[in-house]
Amino acid sequence: MDGGAEMVAYRLIEAALRSRRLRSAAVASLGAMALAACASVSPPPGYRPATGSTAGLHGTDKPYEVDGRWYYPHSQPGYDEVGQASWYGQPFHNRHTADGEIFDQFSPSAAHRTLPLPCIVEVTNLDNGRRLQLRVNDRGPFVADRILDVSRAAAEQLGFRREGLTRVRVRYVGPAPPLAPVSYAHQDRAPPTAANEDDSAASRPAAIAPPPSPLLAAPLTPPPGGYAVQAGAFASRDNAQRAADQLASAGAPSIQTMTTRRGLTLYRVVLAGYADASAAEGARAQVAAAGFGDARVIAPD
Repeated sequence: MDGGAEMVAYRLIEAALRSRRLRSAAVASLGAMALAACASVSPPPGYRPATGSTAGLHGTDKPYEVDGRWYYPHSQPGYDEVGQASWYGQPFHNRHTADGEIFDQFSPSAAHRTLPLPCIVEVTNLDNGRRLQLRVNDRGPFVADRILDVSRAAAEQLGFRREGLTRVRVRYVGPAPPLAPVSYAHQDRAPPTAANEDDSAASRPAAIAPPPSPLLAAPLTPPPGGYAVQAGAFASRDNAQRAADQLASAGAPSIQTMTTRRGLTLYRVVLAGYADASAAEGARAQVAAAGFGDARVIAPD
């Protein structure tokens, strides 16, 4: 059984506990899920998997069963749906997602039952108008009437972490770019764990595509021209330039040279010139979806 099936099994247990079922029933469901996820199944008539073919299905393209119901991941370029969204966090923090990435509750991401993995979706909270682009890298939610599960960080940015549920519109944007593993080199602090889950995102480096290796984010000194978005800070100007090139489609990134209190020269990649916090947040979400998970908004003085 692959990592995706294992993650789905854990998600089933969470759904059972949320519904106040007996713990023993959840454990029994886990055993049944493990067997079902490893079994083969014939797709229904008209089924079009994410690969475009019913032959040679693998990984997250495979149909799977949860709590007696089969789900069939497939290409959905016109996906646009309204429904309930929930969020998940600590029980799955630092575990593998369905597509093999590491789930970080402090970085924006999402789970969907059948969209191809990984992909980018645009999520609008219909209760407050907040909008965010999220990387979908996991399966779920397996609770009736819910169409999306988001990470704790995404729930905070969409403005419904305290409520737990909200009504959203989810629109498919396109496939997501690959992510490189997060590097904790040159940090002054240890990587986040379950023991320090309350550490803010500012204490962790950005996860971006290779070859750039970001350092611990530099102090957020606002550049002139209103709000800005900081993607990351680098010890190598070449790496900063590669990151800026990677973000060219998100705006007009610039590289700012700065010196830390320890005398270290850093090259900070910044997108500036946003008129208000809402516009800057939209840009930050786009930068995060491009692989810079800890990008943050810089407010003007």
